[in-house]
Amino acid sequence: MSTPNRLEELERELEQLKAQLPRHSIKPSTMARIDELEEEIEALKKEQKET
Repeated sequence: MSTPNRLEELERELEQLKAQLPRHSIKPSTMARIDELEEEIEALKKEQKET
């Protein structure tokens, strides 16, 4: 999968997760996935800038 497509996919997944977050009692696994997505998105954006 190309980097722009992967980036769009990750951003879409992140938006969906954030939209589904309850106001209280967020599961640790959900927060961990959000952190993973944010880190991967940041890395892909940095990679795009370098090329």
